[in-house]
Amino acid sequence: MVDRLIRLEGKLRRARLVPAVSAGANDVIPGLRGGSVVLMVGAFEKFLKDLLVECLSRGATRYQRFKFDRLPDKLRVHAVFGTLEREIKPPPVLNRPRERVHRISYVLQACEAVLQKKVVGEVFTDLGGNPSSRVVRDSLKNVGMDDAFTLAKAAFEKGWGSAVATTFINDKLDEIVHKRHEVAHASYVLNVTPQDLRAYLKFLRVLGQVLESQVRTHVNKVFKQAV
Repeated sequence: MVDRLIRLEGKLRRARLVPAVSAGANDVIPGLRGGSVVLMVGAFEKFLKDLLVECLSRGATRYQRFKFDRLPDKLRVHAVFGTLEREIKPPPVLNRPRERVHRISYVLQACEAVLQKKVVGEVFTDLGGNPSSRVVRDSLKNVGMDDAFTLAKAAFEKGWGSAVATTFINDKLDEIVHKRHEVAHASYVLNVTPQDLRAYLKFLRVLGQVLESQVRTHVNKVFKQAV
């Protein structure tokens, strides 16, 4: 989708259907660029959520005889408290009734899941906001992956094509999310360039590929070791 928006901008410019951005006479191109940023950040957040659910669900299913007490401490803590907190203070996405009396059955189901020592993948997707570096790091810590970006650096550099600074992954991800906030909440799109879009898209693709490999390997390993 983002690639298509970038190509569409090129077609508009070549056809001279809209003036340059500096002329200030048309909002089509800035709008395309801003929309691209919002879309790519939303896609990355959904990707991370889907990845966690898939890997945790697959691990719990593949190694059905896993011992809950053998899982990493942080994973067990979030599995227990996250399962309960998600129903005691349900996020809007669950669309639970407002009155507590009508939520009792949901809370009891959560209690039952905890007593049965289940690992509910969806519990690990309540990231609390857009995927800033802190949010992504914290979500990965919940499955027992400490310093995920530090561990990802070597593989990221290979996909990126060059060496990067120690803080590059954190800083670039925060830059992209901040740009998304500017567009979505302040309608500030004039400082988004085609070069920005291509760099952002490449960055999220490479980071996504690296994190996918690491999360799949880690989650499978911890469930296998818990058997």
